[in-house]
Amino acid sequence: METAVPFIEEFEDISSSHNGKILKKVAQLGRPDGETPRFEGNVKIEYALGLEPPTFSNLDTAQFTVGYNQAPSLELEKAICSMTEGEMSFVITKKSYAERKHNKLAPWVDPSSSTDLDSLISHERCQTPDGTSGYDKKYRIHLISVENPPPVAQEDALYWAEERKAKATEMFKRQQWGAAKKAYKAALLLIPDDPFNENEETRKISVPLHLSIATCLLKLANYHKALNYTSAALDMQPDSIRGMELKAKALMGMQQFEQAKQAWNAVLQKDSGSSEAKESVKLCERLSHFQPVWNMLQQLEGLVVQAPTPDTKSSIAETSAKLLALLNQYNTDTMESQMLIFSIVSPTLLDGLKVCSTDATAIQNLLQVLLHTLPTSQNNAAPSTPRTTHTTTHQAAGVCEVLVHVCQQGVANGPIADMVAEIIRKTLEQPQNLNAVRRQSLQGVRPLLETLLDWCLEVPPTNAQRDENIMNSVKYLLSVSLPADITAVSRELMVNVKERTSDASTMKQVESIIAQLPA
Repeated sequence: METAVPFIEEFEDISSSHNGKILKKVAQLGRPDGETPRFEGNVKIEYALGLEPPTFSNLDTAQFTVGYNQAPSLELEKAICSMTEGEMSFVITKKSYAERKHNKLAPWVDPSSSTDLDSLISHERCQTPDGTSGYDKKYRIHLISVENPPPVAQEDALYWAEERKAKATEMFKRQQWGAAKKAYKAALLLIPDDPFNENEETRKISVPLHLSIATCLLKLANYHKALNYTSAALDMQPDSIRGMELKAKALMGMQQFEQAKQAWNAVLQKDSGSSEAKESVKLCERLSHFQPVWNMLQQLEGLVVQAPTPDTKSSIAETSAKLLALLNQYNTDTMESQMLIFSIVSPTLLDGLKVCSTDATAIQNLLQVLLHTLPTSQNNAAPSTPRTTHTTTHQAAGVCEVLVHVCQQGVANGPIADMVAEIIRKTLEQPQNLNAVRRQSLQGVRPLLETLLDWCLEVPPTNAQRDENIMNSVKYLLSVSLPADITAVSRELMVNVKERTSDASTMKQVESIIAQLPA
């Protein structure tokens, strides 16, 4: 079939929240008698990556069962489930930085989770109509056939609900949170209605299903929906300790720390020995002190998820400036406070940097907030928990990735380049981040140093601080065994600083650093 490639703006938004995460343009309607895929339906498709060439021939074939993490991605599966047998469509799926890298997980959420289910097709760089760039995916899809399961008889509903629940739990154990959530919800749909909560047998399976869905949503950092499912479970079983704990965690994720503290105290009334509840109450008390900051952060989050129009970017610049002013009013001189705030604030800042990657004013304001919240090494006290350290280290890798993206947009100016150099220095001065560089976990360090090298050649420093930050960064890198590619770009940076400086002391430091770099 031959057709012109459709413009992006002609696509229909089929995402559940209508936030542009899943876009579809029908090229050919399906058969009038064709079925639409349902949960546990067997699907056969032909697909290819990209919108060009605009044909539906010579495609790859894939078969999978809906709902069990067998599709190339959950977003693509949702798009396919909106199609009818025989339909041919162009599809674009989008993921935010936080969704791709689970960096939006707060320090009290297990950082070992992964929401990246895109095992078949790698992310494709694409250019959107407003000029921004992202890790989106574009597909051509032909839904060849659908074989849906027969309807479940009412007398067998509870049996099949338990079966689906068991399969969902297996996916949960494999850390496939999104697929597990979908399977748990499919099991819940089989439960007979019990509006007055009178059926003990129904309640016995319905409550755990609601809580399992809430747990998946917490893993996916969807705190508002997690609270909804937890509240529904507590309506059916008010004394559920697990339900109370999940409610408290959802409130913490929503930065409602005073309410979260009350929820954890309710847990302690049922289980006075819960160490998690005791520690969480203390954490909530510390974080509730920053409630005006969290309220402003929520305003910024609301802007970041909107379409990146000039008005939105202007509002992001203004709101981030207000957020910085608020942060300046608080004392965050302990490592613990710094790491907690960075863990909560940085995902929104990183998404904002990607959304505003062509707006220099917004970028400068967001970088200033990021600089303010980056943990420093002034206080060497250990963080409160290894979990916080793990999460923060992972987000440090995200800082490198997003800064590379920002640098590639061509909005370099003196202040931005200076802040990037300082952010690199502050990131590398943390021992856990430096060790991650040594283990090559912070893969973004090398391209970020390369970009900084390019900027040093193109954008003169506004003061000597940039060169000092560069020198200190390379000094930190010298303290660990470096991969050859990072060593090479570090040497180039030092040579560049040496050629630019006229200060004898700086020259001496540079020569000393160059001498220490492996040949």
